[in-house]
Amino acid sequence: CSTLPIPPALADTHPLAPLIPFAYHQLLIAKVESLTNLGIGICRVPLPSDSTVAMIDPHPDPTDVQHDNRGWVVFLPNVIPGELVKLKIYRNHKSYSDADLVEVLEPSPDRVEPRCSLFDVCGGCQYQHKAIETHRQWKTRQVSELYSRVGGLEEGVTYPTVLPALGTDETYHYRSKITPHYEAPKKNQGGLINAIGFKQKANRRLVDVPYCHIATENINEKLTEVRDAKFAEAKEGRLKRPSKGATLLLRDANEGVITHNNEWVTTPVKDLTFRLKAGNFFQVSDIIRDDVVVVSVQFAFLLQLYSRLAHI
Repeated sequence: CSTLPIPPALADTHPLAPLIPFAYHQLLIAKVESLTNLGIGICRVPLPSDSTVAMIDPHPDPTDVQHDNRGWVVFLPNVIPGELVKLKIYRNHKSYSDADLVEVLEPSPDRVEPRCSLFDVCGGCQYQHKAIETHRQWKTRQVSELYSRVGGLEEGVTYPTVLPALGTDETYHYRSKITPHYEAPKKNQGGLINAIGFKQKANRRLVDVPYCHIATENINEKLTEVRDAKFAEAKEGRLKRPSKGATLLLRDANEGVITHNNEWVTTPVKDLTFRLKAGNFFQVSDIIRDDVVVVSVQFAFLLQLYSRLAHI
């Protein structure tokens, strides 16, 4: 939770002192060590002195045992491991802090310019600032880390080596389903809604998203229509007032872009046609879907063959 900084005179005796490692909006300079499985950067910084800017050695001695045990964890979005960054603390927790990215001082060679102008704040995407090959390498690594760190397994011994992530040449406009949100109409604003989109990276407030670069063009055309209708309903007082907001559906299928969860749709996979309700879970990339099926069938065949050989 957010807390106010403790006056220096009380810092050593105040009962909350251990819970407030940094002041609100304190600036830090740190090197990004890794990423969470949600794509959030992980830094480790020493607890600050009296200075308003704390500095960590960007090139620590790997033989320094203390280095691995001393850093306070700080999470921040839109960074790449290896980058040296300036960040600003906005929330302290019991064992870590959250921060906003202020500036990339030493950018990674894998950094690219995101296509979406909302990328820095919108929580819908985490990797648009990475070259696509780096993006896929990190996803492969994160799967392996989940096996080893969470499962306590050893790669190549108690579980097979994780193969590289599958990908296609199409890195935008591939997603055939999105679920944007809107908040409950505000009475003090005449029943209007401010945004239809996705939650911010740093908090649960919504970013207004009129166009989504990873959604199909069909969805974006329909999104414009749906947004106009919802904003008009709110303005005219016809919009239902959910207590905590609502989620919209846009599913691109053979029948067009469907917006009702329980409507039946069909979608092709290889030589088959699947029938499902529009709100059901299904692989959202039409482009990668066939490749996933081919690989799944190959592994199913190998698993069946292995099982039969084991009983010979």
